[in-house]
Amino acid sequence: MKVERYKQPKSSFLSVDKDIETIVGKMCENQRLKRLLFRQTDDPLNAENLTESETIDLLRGNYIRNVPDLPVDDSVKNYILITFDGFTPSLRNPEFRDNYIIINILCHFEQWRIGGGLELRPFKIASEIDSMLNGARLSGIGILNFVGANYITEGNGFGGYSLIYIATHGEDDKKNFNNPAEEEKWLEDIAEGLNG
Repeated sequence: MKVERYKQPKSSFLSVDKDIETIVGKMCENQRLKRLLFRQTDDPLNAENLTESETIDLLRGNYIRNVPDLPVDDSVKNYILITFDGFTPSLRNPEFRDNYIIINILCHFEQWRIGGGLELRPFKIASEIDSMLNGARLSGIGILNFVGANYITEGNGFGGYSLIYIATHGEDDKKNFNNPAEEEKWLEDIAEGLNG
C-alpha cells in the first residue's frame, strides 16, 4: 500500500489557540487581577479572593473574552478582550507568523476609581497583565514583548487601555499537526499490541 508523503504547511496559525489558552490560564491564576475584574468595590485589592465558582462565573460571564465583540451586560462592569492582529512572516523563521497580541482593558467609568479615589482600576489591571506577559514565553521561539498602550473608549460609558505585545512564533506551530502516515502506523502498533 502506497502512503502519500505528508507535507507540513508552509505557514500556520496553530499557535494562536495555544497562546489564548496560556494567557487566559495566567489570568485565572492571578488572584489580584481576578479581584480587580470581578469585585465591584472601592477596594477590590483588599477583598477576598474569588472562589472556584466565582472564577467560573468570571469566564462564563465574559469578563475575559477572546472574540472581538463586547455585548454589554449590566452586571459586568470590567472586561478584558484578547485579540490577535498584524500577522507577518517571522524574520527568524519565515515559515511561521509573528503577530501582535492586543489586550483591551475596558472598565465602566463608575468603576475606574478605587483605593479611596486615588488609584484607577484600568491601570491596576494593566499593571497585573503587563507583569504576567511582558518578557513571557508563550508558544514559539521568542519572548512576548510590550510594544505600547493606547487609551480606548467603547460606547455605553466604558473606557480603558489597549496593551500591545509582539509575539514571535515557530516550532510550536508544528505540534499537534500530525503526519497522517505516522498516525496510521501508531494506530497499527496499538492494534497489534491489543491483539498480541
